[in-house]
Amino acid sequence: MVKKKKIALLGNMNNNFSAICRYLLDCGYDAKLFTFDYEKEYPHFHPSADCYDDSWKSFTHELSWGSAKTFLKVDRSYLQEFFAEFDIIIGCGYAPAFVHKADRRLDVFVPHGSDINHLPYLEKYYPKDVGRFLFVGRNQKSGIVRARHVFCDRWTEDLERKINRLNLQGKRHFSIMPAIYTPQYLNLEIDANEPVIGDLVKIRSNSDLIIFHHIRHSWVNPVDKIAMKSNNYLFEGVAEYKKQNKNVRISIVTFEYGEDVARSKQLIEKLGIQESVFWFPISPRKMIMKMMNFADVVTGEFNYSFIAYGAILEGMAMSKPIMHRRDDELYKNTHHDLYPMIYAASADDIVNGIESLLTEPQRYRAMGEQSNLWLQKNMVDIPIQELTKIIDSSLIN
Repeated sequence: MVKKKKIALLGNMNNNFSAICRYLLDCGYDAKLFTFDYEKEYPHFHPSADCYDDSWKSFTHELSWGSAKTFLKVDRSYLQEFFAEFDIIIGCGYAPAFVHKADRRLDVFVPHGSDINHLPYLEKYYPKDVGRFLFVGRNQKSGIVRARHVFCDRWTEDLERKINRLNLQGKRHFSIMPAIYTPQYLNLEIDANEPVIGDLVKIRSNSDLIIFHHIRHSWVNPVDKIAMKSNNYLFEGVAEYKKQNKNVRISIVTFEYGEDVARSKQLIEKLGIQESVFWFPISPRKMIMKMMNFADVVTGEFNYSFIAYGAILEGMAMSKPIMHRRDDELYKNTHHDLYPMIYAASADDIVNGIESLLTEPQRYRAMGEQSNLWLQKNMVDIPIQELTKIIDSSLIN
């Protein structure tokens, strides 16, 4: 097996590529992670937010380009020289546009959301920058269409129609690249004397059930409709359960993250459950994972059906049962092995889920362990094997 090929990973939104890069390094490849300029706006997605040591410094490099604003400023010859150093280019975000500008095919595209949901279809998602957006969008579309491999699981019906319109030239893989570097959580040390951890210890001692809710608060009227999380269902469900069971101590741990934080706080006060909701600032993953250790269940999105995304994968990595929306009928042709979970797509579902969690705690602890095993097999071992086969294949020169 040839493992001396030089690999560039472009972009790190949601810390996805920080994990992939470390897996490739573990496999013996010469891999480097390049963060885009606009990602500085999201410090909680910096590789340092996902590592418990300074190992990220050895493989991470910051770029002064990578955004729509810098697309026209970066010279084609510079990009060609930059990419010439690498045998394999794996990208997310605006990577397809920049690689296409360099007259090169992207080897592997691993979209994170808007990079495939909006940009390639010339949608006026950023009305203030329509001209620049449309120009970058055309290059993004061409870069995605020409990509040799696209790792994109089945998403919403609307997005599936969009992807089908692209007529991809490369192979689409209905699997998800690992977004979590699981080895660092095997023996995670948690110090009760840490300020935030001390808060969780107190919450734990005063709770019969801790619900961990760390997705973005986006439920009123998001510009990007796919960003609708329906967080309100959780608060409404908890309020209804507490109304019926006044002596049960339920705590929600959530974060000041998303455009609807203020509206969530208003709803919580209106429902009268403010004493049951504990707010924390936007936090790095390495702290979130420690905090999650105290939870009984990890919740995700309740509006659209998805198989996997960062929040629920983080829960699985910590062996927690997952509660979110997944309509299994959508995946019957692409996935024959799905993880156990608690279905929730309404406030009533939340009520039923809480009742089950409280009456059958051992069952759901076992569910968390089963989810962790599923994660390691289906979200780490299998996709990394698939990726390394691509890298080693003679089809990529």
